[in-house]
Amino acid sequence: VQLSKQPLKKPQDLLLRDHLYFKKAKIDLMLDTSVTNISWTLKNLTYQTLGKQMKSEQYDYLVLATGLRSRKLPASIPGGDLRNIFYLRTMEDASNLVNKVKSPETKNIVIIGDSFVALEMCGWLTTGLDGPGGKQEDADKKNVSVVMLLKAPLIRVFGEKIACAVQKVHEKNGAKFYSEATVTELTGENSMVQFVQLATGESVPCDLVIVAIGSETCTELLKDSPIEMTPDDFVKVNDRLETSVDHVLAVGDITKYPLRIFNLDEVNCQHWQMACTTGHQAADTILRHYLGQTKGGCRSSKNDLYTTPFFWTTQNNQTTIRYTGYTRDAENVVIHGDLENEFKFVAYYIVDGYVRAVAQSKYDPIACEVAEVFYHKRNIRKEDIEHDMDSQSLIFQKFRCLKCERRLNKPLELKCNHFICRDCLETVLRNHRTNTQCPACSRPLGDYQIENYTYLSPDHYISRLLSTFTDVNECHTCKEFTTVKPCSECSKDQCHSCSAKHEETHLQIEEQPNENLELSNEELEILEPIKSYLSKKEFEDFIQTARNHVDRAILKQDKTMVYIPRSGS
Repeated sequence: VQLSKQPLKKPQDLLLRDHLYFKKAKIDLMLDTSVTNISWTLKNLTYQTLGKQMKSEQYDYLVLATGLRSRKLPASIPGGDLRNIFYLRTMEDASNLVNKVKSPETKNIVIIGDSFVALEMCGWLTTGLDGPGGKQEDADKKNVSVVMLLKAPLIRVFGEKIACAVQKVHEKNGAKFYSEATVTELTGENSMVQFVQLATGESVPCDLVIVAIGSETCTELLKDSPIEMTPDDFVKVNDRLETSVDHVLAVGDITKYPLRIFNLDEVNCQHWQMACTTGHQAADTILRHYLGQTKGGCRSSKNDLYTTPFFWTTQNNQTTIRYTGYTRDAENVVIHGDLENEFKFVAYYIVDGYVRAVAQSKYDPIACEVAEVFYHKRNIRKEDIEHDMDSQSLIFQKFRCLKCERRLNKPLELKCNHFICRDCLETVLRNHRTNTQCPACSRPLGDYQIENYTYLSPDHYISRLLSTFTDVNECHTCKEFTTVKPCSECSKDQCHSCSAKHEETHLQIEEQPNENLELSNEELEILEPIKSYLSKKEFEDFIQTARNHVDRAILKQDKTMVYIPRSGS
């Protein structure tokens, strides 16, 4: 996940768990160890240590998590064994690659493949290299070429329109693409690669070649075993990640599993998030289903794999695409936004009239919010998004209070499953005591006591959304529900597009002097509580505005204010 995006990262920054974690958890971490044989009937496995010692181990439950490895160039292509041909899978691969890229002799780099690794490496080589002083502008410019079999990169995932736009993003940064190109040979001198030969007769010069043509499963150990495999060499598992052999589970990229949010069978999503989720599910299956352990005094309600696929790809230091859902047809898509210039878009992938996947760039957090919609099996129809990508009515609808139409504050869920702010519900109850209805569906609430409505629990998906997207709200100027920041002067939320214009209004106000602000003692006593809440400029503006509508204020004995309007008003 990280190596192709940031190959310069230190090994300790890439570890999900350090050695201390495993020690505290009483987990024996056996590195540099190869399993050579598994006896499925005796529940015994044989392994070889770094010192070539052969040992065996009994198991009660076995989890297969052998993962993937980089697919090598076909043996039919001559020159695949030349030096300076790199694959990227391990930290050692990344270290060797980085050292060669930094070499002054490395000028021409060829990437073979159109995978995520290929394109992320292309982005790093064209926009992510640092110069001697740590500045990117001082970095040596590399000539980067991408050779691929398909018409455009990532076309099978995103579809042709977005794939072509991705290619243009990289071309603007200096990369050159050879589309629908077949590599016939790698040639060189002194065992060093120098050219990539194409079927068209072209020779692409190179000092270094990165091969990123996909991955293949590490399942040799399962050959001729009772484990049921799919025709393309993935391990077939059920909702609990169980294989066809008792007490043997499989997780991660080597598996095909049911995707229940869309009622699909035999799905393989090679994403970091899905690998983690399947690992959690396998642990849950062993602890809850097999061993019957309970949590909080009751058996866990989580029995089967249930999640929403989600991944992201960093194409360069300014371009990220986020994707959620699953589809096998990337061409049945509705796209809104600007692919040509800003590369700012939302793509809705349609299956049988419903949105089943979303890709977006620079429209955060649309993919995250749609992932929550998918998780709760709430359908988004094609007609909902076909003609308008109105984020207010679709994407952020679950953030909104149904009464005030702003971001939910202290959210409550009514009996009709609509959401409302606590303060807004209090207003409804107070103003409509005899006929209290839901503001959205007019269903009678039937209970007039605010105490009977409790805050949504922290693990409720609305609460999780609100806590995650703390910078999402309605822009005070354009009223769009999007990412905002409070104005430093007045604290009113402003989106990126409106912030500069809004700041100008403050400058204009400051240029207008407030005159005749002398106040009587009575006026000062009345306004003192207000003054403490306002800045000096805001207080002056308040006085000026008030004097445009009121002749004078009289302080009564009970300290309340009575305003006397102008004559004839």
